[in-house]
Order: sequence, then structure tokens, then C-alpha cells
Amino acid sequence: MNHPAIARTIPSRPDYGWLKDLLKRRIMSLQAYPRLARMQGWEGIVVVRATIKNDGSLLDAVVTESSGYASLDEDALKLMQRACPIRLQHDLGQSHIEVLIPVHYRLE
Repeated sequence: MNHPAIARTIPSRPDYGWLKDLLKRRIMSLQAYPRLARMQGWEGIVVVRATIKNDGSLLDAVVTESSGYASLDEDALKLMQRACPIRLQHDLGQSHIEVLIPVHYRLE
């Protein structure tokens, strides 16, 4: 006996990729390599969890993955603070959201 397939609806989560891209571009435009890190040859990636309010302002920023260098980690947090407030392209649909933003430090 064949049973008809039952369609289940899985609630979709809003896609905030546009916000992550916007923040990454803003950070890249503001980023200058920290002097001490450049002199020491330090490189790494810092992942920052940013809580963005519906008005584009920064509610909180925390390092969730360290580069291993305090100066790079601190710089990434300062960059996030300087990058906000940002002009949001879309309504967040809630009071605030959290996004993970990788900040890359590479000497070239």
C-alpha cells in the first residue's frame, strides 16, 4: 500500500548574509595593520561575534576565535566599533541579531 508523501514545512531562518558582507566590506575599508603586529610579523584571523541592533548600531562585540595575538584581537574589536553604526539595507525583523565576522590579518 502506497502512502502519499507528507510535506513538512520547516520554518526558514532569515538570511543575513547581506549584513555579514556589508560589515566585512566596511571593516576592510577601515582596516590598517597594527604597527606592533606588522613589526613582529604577526598574522591571523580573529572571529568577532557582533550583536547589531535594528538601527545599525553595535550592541556588543566579542572575540569568539582568537588569532593568538592580543594586539590583533583588540584591533578587530576596535574595527567593529568603528564600523558601526552601519546603514542597513533591509529591516532585521527583530530588535537585534548576532553575526560572526572573520577579520583577516595578512602581511603582504
